[in-house]
Amino acid sequence: MIEGISLIFEMITAIGTVGAVIVALWLAAYEWQPRLDCVFIWATATRCKPVLIINNIGRKIVIIKTIWIMYDGHQICLFDVLRDHELYESAIIKPKTEIQIAFNSDRIKLQDDDIKNRDEKHELEVIVNTTDGKQYSPRCNYTYNELMELFFGEGLLN
Repeated sequence: MIEGISLIFEMITAIGTVGAVIVALWLAAYEWQPRLDCVFIWATATRCKPVLIINNIGRKIVIIKTIWIMYDGHQICLFDVLRDHELYESAIIKPKTEIQIAFNSDRIKLQDDDIKNRDEKHELEVIVNTTDGKQYSPRCNYTYNELMELFFGEGLLN
């Protein structure tokens, strides 16, 4: 009887050890996956131009292919980073570094007709596609008027 209980505890211990090894290996592999973090800033230092900051928080080099900016499900801007001669050098992001993409608001194609309710907050989504097929898409919510003020600088001057 005591030998049976001892055998059960040894099996449970072995299963726990195998589980701990699997979790440790998974965490180690996760560290080496490419990961990006994106954020928009609007600052007087950039003369009210929107700046997209893309931070490579992983441990692998990431090569950006395209950047889509969507508002309420409508594409308002597209950067083909590999083909755009102004952005080509920003395509490669080394580990633990960031790039800043400042752009003029005239690249924003936001149609008044596309937005049904201007007072309601809609999703602003930045979709970053990489050459390895991964997609990163952080999101924030803004009303139409807030977004117009931010993209065209009026919000910073008030």
